Amino acid sequence: MTIIQPLQLLPQRHVDWGAELSPTPCVTDYYQKDRQCVKKPQQIQYCIVYYFVMSSKANRYKELLEAKGLKPTYQRLRILEYLEKHRTHPTVEEIYEYLTREIPTISKTTIYNTLNALLEKGIINSITITGTETRYDHNVSPHYHFLCKKCGKIIDVDIKCPYVEKKEFDGHKIEEIHCYFKGVCKECLKKKGKK
Repeated sequence: MTIIQPLQLLPQRHVDWGAELSPTPCVTDYYQKDRQCVKKPQQIQYCIVYYFVMSSKANRYKELLEAKGLKPTYQRLRILEYLEKHRTHPTVEEIYEYLTREIPTISKTTIYNTLNALLEKGIINSITITGTETRYDHNVSPHYHFLCKKCGKIIDVDIKCPYVEKKEFDGHKIEEIHCYFKGVCKECLKKKGKK
């Protein structure tokens, strides 16, 4: 059994954005013994690797926000992380439900304001396919979407559009391109076929 002093795994000089984002996987693997943190031997390396992966992502988000003139607040970092991790084109409600588990004090207003700031700076895109809800997309490169009319899932579609490269047609200037398809996704078709 390896005995570790508290914070030996995450020394103070390394306790930055990564530690704020997710220290719990490391902490939960410890237990108290004689006023010291005791770590299970096989899990120590996993914790260190997990911490540095989170830290590197947080630094990337931080640099992106600063480059666009936005302050890298904890809420903005968490929302960006959520959008990159969950490429489901979530609604504000879905983001709120997920983040309140980790940040109980976050409000929907904060999420709306953060998403609007990220939209204004071109860090994320918004999608309105149904006309009744806005969804958010971490992928800002030109691409298209497929909406399943059964389950509501939105899937990225990778096809080529000749006008994306030209940015004009018949003398008209193209500033935005929105293309979406509606139908039934393959998962819903499989479920339907099994009934």
